[in-house]
Amino acid sequence: MRKQQNFPKTYKLKGFLWLVVILFAFSYLSTYVFAEDSTIAPDILQPSESATKDLKDTEGPKRSKEYTSAYITERCDNMTYFDGKIKDRVYIEDCNIILLAEEGKFGEKDSSRIKTIIPLKDMDPTGVRNGLHIGRALYSGQDNSGVQVGSKNDERKIKVIREGYGYDSKYRKHESMEINVTFNCKNETVARNVATAVSHLITLCGGKKELF
Repeated sequence: MRKQQNFPKTYKLKGFLWLVVILFAFSYLSTYVFAEDSTIAPDILQPSESATKDLKDTEGPKRSKEYTSAYITERCDNMTYFDGKIKDRVYIEDCNIILLAEEGKFGEKDSSRIKTIIPLKDMDPTGVRNGLHIGRALYSGQDNSGVQVGSKNDERKIKVIREGYGYDSKYRKHESMEINVTFNCKNETVARNVATAVSHLITLCGGKKELF
């Protein structure tokens, strides 16, 4: 009789422990874990149409390289998540989009930094799309506020530099070349406009679409 009374309590305790384990695993997987021979998973995007669909070919003062660069930076730079512990920077230098993501206070235990360099002249203006930035959707609640920039012919043209300090407090650095990357903007509407601006900036920097 005593066993029958204790069984529901034991069952609830086990269920609670399993919930804690699942939540911990989810939190762990959502954070980048550095390794000497780490591989880089591709960004996960929802399918969408090209951002250049309605892009006009006319030029003007508001469509200059300087204006377009400022437009992108203003709407996507200095994004913060998770009570300010995660910070994203987006800026443009010499026809390169620079993405700088930091988690924690860089240089301290468990902190990390990812620098991404996108050479716009090597990108395809029709390959810019909107969609989900899986790493930031967890913290922002925005499903389609990401902007994906891809290279021509699926060539690995984008440099990604990952560096950080693991649980053992040792510094590690890993470089790779990627086909495409995604960065986040303020919301889905802004991301659509920024994607169009990025497409235009690629054209201004010499990037051309593939004919076939």
